[in-house]
Amino acid sequence: MLSLCLSAAVAPNAIADFSRYGTVYKSDDGQFSYQLNARLQYDAVRFDDGRSNNLTSFDSQDGSYFRRGYVTFNTKWGKWTARFENDFAIDVSLKAVREFWISHPFAGGEILFGQHKPFRGLEELSSSNELSLMERPFSATTIFGANAERQFQPGIFWRRPLSKTLLLQLSAYNADHGLGTEVGRGVGTANRLSWIPVNTPKQLVYFGGSVGYDYFTDKAPGTRSVSYAGRSSAGGNVVGPSQRIIDIGEDAGQAYGGLEAAFGTGSLHLQSEVVLSSYEDAAGPGEADQVLSYYGQASFFVTGERKEYQLAKARFGTPHALRHGWGAVEMTARYDSIENLDHRAGTGTGVCLANAAVAVVGAECEAHSYTVGVNYYFNPLIRVMFNLVNGYDQVTDDHTQSYNLRTQIAF
Repeated sequence: MLSLCLSAAVAPNAIADFSRYGTVYKSDDGQFSYQLNARLQYDAVRFDDGRSNNLTSFDSQDGSYFRRGYVTFNTKWGKWTARFENDFAIDVSLKAVREFWISHPFAGGEILFGQHKPFRGLEELSSSNELSLMERPFSATTIFGANAERQFQPGIFWRRPLSKTLLLQLSAYNADHGLGTEVGRGVGTANRLSWIPVNTPKQLVYFGGSVGYDYFTDKAPGTRSVSYAGRSSAGGNVVGPSQRIIDIGEDAGQAYGGLEAAFGTGSLHLQSEVVLSSYEDAAGPGEADQVLSYYGQASFFVTGERKEYQLAKARFGTPHALRHGWGAVEMTARYDSIENLDHRAGTGTGVCLANAAVAVVGAECEAHSYTVGVNYYFNPLIRVMFNLVNGYDQVTDDHTQSYNLRTQIAF
């Protein structure tokens, strides 16, 4: 109803279309258009009881909840483009705003002003609509996004295709939190280069790399923790078994470098990222901790579809068309790992600490997870996802398993 009213008000001779790309209205002269999109993700989770070392059971966190409830409004007038996106599953307030920016062609590319995702990593930049697994890897949730607190940040962003296979992305932004949360003091930059030398209907080869640096002043940005066995999220707050990996001090910085690679043949898609991050002043003045994270994941469409590469954003997405009228089936798997290379459990203030009764003092500060899943696509707009996650935290010698189900509608 809202889109119909907008069409009548600003584009009386508009053409309307509804598809996976949302509801689109365009003026006859093509100078003005707007598009309305939405996504709804409803999750359910069940944690097992078999936690070692008598750690607290997570039965109380079993249940179901709205993970995301996005409404996205895009508009274009001449060469100007704007986007506003809010997550109603979190709140109706500034802190629920995801993307909020305007853009214009600049220097052979596109420049954006406002709140957007910094150009960090491959899975970090992938839309939640098109992830093969329900959760992003540790590199995205802990090193890049810091458990979603820094996933979207206000700043300046520029991207330019250097060729038909090469894309450059540069960004500078507020170094701490996004809109509606406590204002961060500091600056950050994240920059990425992506190359896909082979991209045919039968095969693809992809390589990428990113570098970035965040500097925090007068305010400690806090703890970086990893949810290693799935998560239960109400109102955007991550709940579930987790382990602290690093603390960051005031007047300190975080530098990182990442490598990305993907290979596809037919319906099989293989993908991996390795990220090494250095946290200055993590354990005391003049000290630094190195955190290494990497993953390898696979996707296979039993029904013959393939993941599609999106050159404009240098990321992979789900098929825009299915081969069968009854739907599509995708099998998925991932191994994920993160480790603080410079500290062990109980050997540094604020680093890798746990309940003294269960912590394995001197254990390596690392966590791993193994995930297998299956996705069923009713059509390109609707799918159901199931993930079985087996997580291991070496600090507490904890093995926890979770069963995760998602119903998703996106257009």
